[in-house]
Amino acid sequence: RALLAVARDHPLAGRTAIEPEEARGLLFLAARRSAGAEVHRFLTRRLFGENACLPSAIRDHGLGRILKMVAQGEGAALLCDSHNYPARADVALIPFAHGRARFPICAHWTDGRCDPSLTALLAMLTTTR
Repeated sequence: RALLAVARDHPLAGRTAIEPEEARGLLFLAARRSAGAEVHRFLTRRLFGENACLPSAIRDHGLGRILKMVAQGEGAALLCDSHNYPARADVALIPFAHGRARFPICAHWTDGRCDPSLTALLAMLTTTR
């Protein structure tokens, strides 16, 4: 399931679920490391449509630094529910209520291991309806 990460003091932080259109105007932060950019593209297309072009910043940081930036109000992030995120009291994780926010796959990889087939897998899942 897709999640939206925002700072705890963000106006959307108290929501129990969110529709994709409610998040469309946010700046999305994504990690270049550990396939973060590919996951961001996958979730963006899944939630907002194949040709969606959202304000995004791909940073050369790990996920921990991206979540710290989210906590500081520098942007939001699209995340997968299946990942174990570091506990942060200053970041709210809100599930998307859209049907395309759920997908029956769970992929795990470790930092430092880059598998070129992951990009192809995510591209295939994005186009498979």
